[in-house]
Amino acid sequence: MLYLDANVFIFAQISPEKEGISARLILKAMEEGKFKAITNILAVDEVVWKIKKEIDYPLAIKVGKAMFELPNLEIVEVTPETLKEAFNFMEKYELMLRDSIHVSSMLENNVSTIVTEDPNFKRVKEIKTLTISEFARNF
Repeated sequence: MLYLDANVFIFAQISPEKEGISARLILKAMEEGKFKAITNILAVDEVVWKIKKEIDYPLAIKVGKAMFELPNLEIVEVTPETLKEAFNFMEKYELMLRDSIHVSSMLENNVSTIVTEDPNFKRVKEIKTLTISEFARNF
């Protein structure tokens, strides 16, 4: 089980570059059942916001809704406990709150690896970080 950061979905939708190609390959492999993943509700918000900003509002809504239909992807809640634990990661690693929430969501769900382009996660000793292109090499 892996955690997919919002940028995997964003690159898959808007990038014609290497990251976009690799992100689309990852999502296809997940849909085909080659691996299972989680993300959290905050990631959906991040994806919708970025696509709205970069492309347009209707596409942002379409992509956000589609995330809930992706096979082998579970979108987990962010609870008050998730948020409380996130503050510990903020203090320990000087992460932004959003990134800390993702780490808390991972660990609450017994997931230790995140696929992301965000280098800030590399500071967190409790998790393993793979870039999109690193993970896509498996497919």
